[in-house]
Amino acid sequence: MQTILKKEGPKEEKSRAMLERTGFSDMKYLVWDHKSINGQEPSQFELRFTGPRRGVASWLAAPGPMGSLDFVSPKAAIAASILLKDPQQIYDDAAELATASNPNALAFLAQMEQGLKLSLREDLFARLGGEITLELDTLPPQDPVWKVLLRTNDPRGLLATLKTFFVASRITPTELDEDGITYYTLPIPGQKPLEVSYAIVDGYLIVASSHAALAEAIRLHHSGKSLAKSGLLAASLPPGNSGDASALLYEDPRAMAALGLMNVSPELANSLLKSTAENQPAVVAVYGEETALREASHSSGVDFGGAMVVAAIAIPNLLRARMAANEGGAAASVRTLNVAQVTYSNMYPEKGYARDLATLGPNPNGSNDSSPQHASLIDSSLAGASCTAGEWCIKSGYRFTITTACKLQKCREYVITATPVSTGTGMRNLCSTSDAVVRFQLGPPLDSPLRTAECRSWAPLQ
Repeated sequence: MQTILKKEGPKEEKSRAMLERTGFSDMKYLVWDHKSINGQEPSQFELRFTGPRRGVASWLAAPGPMGSLDFVSPKAAIAASILLKDPQQIYDDAAELATASNPNALAFLAQMEQGLKLSLREDLFARLGGEITLELDTLPPQDPVWKVLLRTNDPRGLLATLKTFFVASRITPTELDEDGITYYTLPIPGQKPLEVSYAIVDGYLIVASSHAALAEAIRLHHSGKSLAKSGLLAASLPPGNSGDASALLYEDPRAMAALGLMNVSPELANSLLKSTAENQPAVVAVYGEETALREASHSSGVDFGGAMVVAAIAIPNLLRARMAANEGGAAASVRTLNVAQVTYSNMYPEKGYARDLATLGPNPNGSNDSSPQHASLIDSSLAGASCTAGEWCIKSGYRFTITTACKLQKCREYVITATPVSTGTGMRNLCSTSDAVVRFQLGPPLDSPLRTAECRSWAPLQ
């Protein structure tokens, strides 16, 4: 790494100085080793420095116990923990890096601190212990259930800092005492109002997506049924490594693979989540040594690696298959609309072609009688009452609309435009006019309907 930095490193003095401040200019060598042994795939990574780690490279603390994992659910989809050195020193290093190139980079912080009447360094970072854990229990499309845990060496002081911030922001948390613990809940405004809850328990500030999620974390801690005590974590640790680490990433590979499939095939994703097959968690551990950073992991080649490979192959194929199905369905719908337009013009020659999709569709009052306003030639899935002139109607990943050229109340020409809802639902834009030829053009979704000349300039769909 030293050779690479000398030959290919930053050329400008300012960039070299910035790299020097981070401490990564001291990188000596990098080694990655990956094997497959008896169904296991151990992996080791080491970044060695020329001397003791410093600057940003030294932020990761030495391996140690992570008490925050005692609040994490063994059913978590993903959890990440990290031990950092003195948060105040990290704040100082970050401030130095930010102001090195722009002396006024943190001017807004001074103004904010003055307005809040607190010091981020003394009132916030000095009261944190350097241990952080993030947990995600549920995945979209469900409402996310998450937790954030921060170790604190001054619980009362941290609560006072939060109170000062909320008072200045005109936010008033509600308080609830249960079993000797004070729960605080903050309303979060928005289109879908949310509530975030927090509490301090046994030296940890726990912030959760709801009061129920917060209470569950505390229950796991007191009952001894957390991830840390379940045995899952210990069984998934890399061989020859203890439970003490500088950082840990715990992942349920089945849940993560399902997340990748959810937008492509919800049915397949749900089947994967409900599978009863053995599901070995994947754990990556990082160790901060005096002169090196090491990573170690091992996972089942069938469960974790296999799931990721299957997902990597299946997701693009499923996506392409769904787009092809959407495009085929859209072309069929355009042909149906052409037939409906010809039929309408024969039924109501004084009107010519229908002005919009709603005119070709059923009567919104439920009547089966056809009329010039609602000819009942196509169903409401493509021609709802709201699909009037200038509006789009959505069906199977495509948006449809009809524009017409009319004179003296009689429409003598029309253009059907069909465009994907997004780049993930189709790659072809389609159109057709009174000549009944379906045409296409590859490209991003259209923002507006086509004109007759534009449509007829496209290539016919074979």
